[in-house]
Amino acid sequence: MKSQPVLYDRLKTIISHMDANLRIKMSQRMPSIRTTEKAIPLKLRYLSISDSTVEINDVRYELGVYRGYPNEDVLHGLEIDFDRFGFDIPSGSDPILPGDISVRTDTDERRHNLPSPFNSYIQLSTMEDGEVTPLQRLAYTRELYKAVKHFNHILFANRPVIQVNELVCLANEVYRIPVGLKISANDLTVRPSQIASIATMLEGDVNTLRVFREYNAKNWWQHRLVQNAKEVITEDSPSAEKSCLMLKTFGNKIVRFYNLLILTTEQYCELIESWMSVKREVGSELWIGLHAKTHRDDVLAIIQTRLEVVRRDERSVRLRGTNGTQIEVCEEVCVDETMRHRWAVKVKIIEN
Repeated sequence: MKSQPVLYDRLKTIISHMDANLRIKMSQRMPSIRTTEKAIPLKLRYLSISDSTVEINDVRYELGVYRGYPNEDVLHGLEIDFDRFGFDIPSGSDPILPGDISVRTDTDERRHNLPSPFNSYIQLSTMEDGEVTPLQRLAYTRELYKAVKHFNHILFANRPVIQVNELVCLANEVYRIPVGLKISANDLTVRPSQIASIATMLEGDVNTLRVFREYNAKNWWQHRLVQNAKEVITEDSPSAEKSCLMLKTFGNKIVRFYNLLILTTEQYCELIESWMSVKREVGSELWIGLHAKTHRDDVLAIIQTRLEVVRRDERSVRLRGTNGTQIEVCEEVCVDETMRHRWAVKVKIIEN
C-alpha cells in the first residue's frame, strides 16, 4: 500500500496541472481534497472580475436576480436587488464589506419600477463557447451583493497569491472579493480612476498595463503601478497640452499612446518631441495611434523639418534631437484589435 505522503504528493501534482475551472468544481464536490486544492497556487491564463461576474480562462460565471412573471415561461434577469414591493434598490446603497474594493462614484438614483407580482430567484450561470448554462437557482432570500461575495469567497478565499497572465478589472461599483486576496498579474486592463484601488490587491508590478478611456480621471499616469509597468497602452481623449505632459511623465520602456482626438500634424510632432525631451534608455519605444494613413505620412514628413535628419529610407527616418538623442521614426500598422486606430508611427531611441 502506498504511504500517505506519496499519495498526497501525487494528488498535489495532479491538481497543479488541472484546468482552474475543473479544480474549483472538484474542490466543491469533493470536500476531502478542498484544503489541498486551496493550498496549491492557482495559475490562470485569464481572469476578469466585475460587479456580478467572474471570468476564468474560457468560462464566465454570472450571478443575477431573476423574476418569473405569471403566464410566462421566460425569466427576466437583473443585476440589481429590489425590495419586497418590487422597487429597485439603488446599487450605491449596498454596504461595503470587509475585503471589498469600492470604485463607486456619486450617483442620484431613483426607484422607477412599479410593483408587480412575480417569483424571484438568484441564479448562477456559466457561459462557455457562447452557450449559457444555468448551474444553480435559489430562492431570493439574500441580496445579490451578498451572493456575489459568497461566490467569490468560494473561488478565491484562503489561497496563496493567484498567478494571472491577463487580468481585467472593469467593475462599475464594487469588487466583492475576499479579505486578503492577492493577485500577481502579467497584463492588467483597468480604468484610470481605479488604478490606485486595484493596486491594493496586486502582488508586485505588472509588465503590461492597459488603461481604458474614462472622463475626469486625474493624474492617473503618476501612480507607481503605471510608472513601474514595462509597457503602458492607453486610449483616451486628452488635449494636446495634456498629452505632452503625460508623455514626459511616462518612464516606461514601451508606450502605446492612442488619443481619440484628431490632432494637427504639428501637434503629433510635439508629442514626439515631448517624449524625446526626457532621457530614456536605448530601445525605448513610443507608438502614436493615428486615424488615417495620410496622418501617418504627414507626421513622417513634417518631423524631418523639425529635427536633424541622420538617415532616411522609404518607410523610416533616423533623426537627432537637440540633446543629441538619436531616434528612428517609422510607419506602422496597429495590431491591437481592441484599439480604434489602425495606423501609427513608432519612435524608438537608437542612441543617447
